[in-house]
Amino acid sequence: MRVALLVLFCGAIPAALRAEDSLTYAAARTRAAFLARSSGARASAMGGAFSAVADDASAGSWNPAGLGQIATVDAMAVFDSPGEGMMTGYLAGALRTGPGTVGVQVTAAGYGTYTSRDVEGRNLGDLTAPQDIAAGLSWASRLPVPGNPLFGVSAEMVREGTGGTVPGASAGLLVRAGKDVALGLAARHLGPSKDGFSLPAVVQGGAAWHPRDRLQVSLDGAYGLTDRLAQIAVGAEFEPHRVFVLRAGYSHMLENQELEGLTGLTAGLGFRFRGWGLDYAFQPFGELAVIHRVGLVFRPSSIWPGRALMGR
Repeated sequence: MRVALLVLFCGAIPAALRAEDSLTYAAARTRAAFLARSSGARASAMGGAFSAVADDASAGSWNPAGLGQIATVDAMAVFDSPGEGMMTGYLAGALRTGPGTVGVQVTAAGYGTYTSRDVEGRNLGDLTAPQDIAAGLSWASRLPVPGNPLFGVSAEMVREGTGGTVPGASAGLLVRAGKDVALGLAARHLGPSKDGFSLPAVVQGGAAWHPRDRLQVSLDGAYGLTDRLAQIAVGAEFEPHRVFVLRAGYSHMLENQELEGLTGLTAGLGFRFRGWGLDYAFQPFGELAVIHRVGLVFRPSSIWPGRALMGR
């Protein structure tokens, strides 16, 4: 069970639950696989269909261009744990500085403890597994071209507890395609390959539609450049009251995951009071686990995510 949770925690469920040769392929190519997991409780609740939404501090991890939608300052702290002592902590912040916006992101992944044994199998006690950490710096601004699309870039440094340090980069574009429609495109976690290992690079794009002021619907498609897996996702966010938000989503991997039980569906809610907010996301992975992700949000601006298109 702990092995299955570890695979889940590292964001490699589809590859791990396919045939044995696929598992070998994924394990031989991916490093810092924890980066493949979604960042932010809000985005998780919307099924990860976030590349054209990306209007909070987690944009630096989804689509750096989205940081340009932030009016003043935005920050969040997110935590989740699938069990067995494993956990993820995510911190992100963004600050508008004149014509552009600067963002920072830090992700820490812990894998709990394990039992150490000698060559004869004697128990030597429990040891804490090494922790993985990724830190990124992002910037976004509008391009001086017709339509003034938002463009953003991000540089990251990943330190694995057992694999050394590796650099990575992300870039994204966000453009308004109509009064109530935005299109987003991002390439994330691009980096050099070392000894056959690469970051979980992915290209993701999609659209967000605001049919009403307090409702938005999003659709995304993604392709993993490292694991060669394709995925589609849909999400929705509805604000029945100024202090309360409902979210739901669905993600589908275009590869048989062979999971029993509920999987793919996501849900969540958010509360807003003045400049503070609390987000919650529910994400089931069949018989393996159910992840509960909780995030504390700070945004002093009166414009909260989902209430205006591209900072309008």
